[in-house]
Amino acid sequence: MAGLYVLSSAAYSLWLKRIALVEILLFIWFYLARVMVGGAAAGVHLSSWLTLSVIFLALFLVVAKRYSERRSGRPRAVLNQYPERFLEGMLFISAALVMVCYGLYSILGTESAWTVYSTLPVLAGVMRYLQLVFERDDIEHPEKLIFRDNGLLLCSLAWFACVIAVFYL
Repeated sequence: MAGLYVLSSAAYSLWLKRIALVEILLFIWFYLARVMVGGAAAGVHLSSWLTLSVIFLALFLVVAKRYSERRSGRPRAVLNQYPERFLEGMLFISAALVMVCYGLYSILGTESAWTVYSTLPVLAGVMRYLQLVFERDDIEHPEKLIFRDNGLLLCSLAWFACVIAVFYL
């Protein structure tokens, strides 16, 4: 897996980042690979539902990033290959896919009937992120934004509390 990750990362850096859709799919692969490695290191099996949730969350994040970059006038050539309406449509589609897949994961992917309640902070977080995408131009770094926006931080903490309560209490 490590070799494939390094090879795809090198290919991305050298030329694939210039090809529309391919660069988005590779971005998703990079997210998924890190989650898979993390799961393996922790000895945790990733269910199909959780894997799909990660894929669609990565899609949502990369499309939001590309949309923000395009709106802010970034000089990346690949951005010109994405019509703004396409990115907007993909934002709505990927947001819906994240919410539906996570909801299904919370019902079918775990053994606890209580996991479904962790869907509420996920829904709120996706809606808040989507709201920020259309309100702000600094969506390019979700890992920083989560700590700068109180709404996203609250949703993340609420989700974390739900997961801890379901699996450890």
